[in-house]
Amino acid sequence: MIPAKEINYPVEDHNRQMREKYIVRATQRGEELGAYLVAVIGLPPGPIELDPAVYGKDGTYFIVLGKKGEVAGSEDPPESKKGIKKFALGSTGREGEYVTQEFDIDKSIKEGALLYSPEGYVSYKRYNPFSDPPLVSPQGKTSLVTK
Repeated sequence: MIPAKEINYPVEDHNRQMREKYIVRATQRGEELGAYLVAVIGLPPGPIELDPAVYGKDGTYFIVLGKKGEVAGSEDPPESKKGIKKFALGSTGREGEYVTQEFDIDKSIKEGALLYSPEGYVSYKRYNPFSDPPLVSPQGKTSLVTK
């Protein structure tokens, strides 16, 4: 009989590789949007159906909900909602070909949301605002989290 630990290892390794690939893609998407990857919203390991990345740009933070034509927000006209499979709650914005939504990272952390720093997502280590370094912009000018 094969011990359970040996059976799970390939799955765990596969999930880690999937998270590594996701971080690379999310970083590239951030560059396309003129933003930087700040954090990842907590999701179970494995294939990702939605984009859990949180991006920073000009002192604001947002998530990508999908491409135009795939997502509709509450402010979109009814005719543009025909055939849409994803509906956003609240107001949406646009970044190039993507539909975005503002993200309040400070509020999320204070409320105990499951977040990972990009590096922590690869190792699957939850972000802890009390023991981990603050999430900061690449330039190191703005702390994104108040302790």
